Amino acid sequence: MTAGYSGTPLVKKLGIKSGFRAAILNPPENYSETLGELLENVFLLDPPQPPLDFIQFFTKERAALEAKFPHLKSCSKKERR
Repeated sequence: MTAGYSGTPLVKKLGIKSGFRAAILNPPENYSETLGELLENVFLLDPPQPPLDFIQFFTKERAALEAKFPHLKSCSKKERR
């Protein structure tokens, strides 16, 4: 597992747990190595499909975030309660 200076894997820092439904969109090159190994039964959905426990969206453009945010928010498990 990849770990930063603290020794804690990024997956743990992000709070991704076994059984999560997750979407990681537009990740930077080699992000999977940075993220490290996902726990058992973590389902990555692309395109994102509700309900999602974890959403991570990478962009350099504010307009892209503003355009995508309403859909991503509607996919969030917390939003659907």
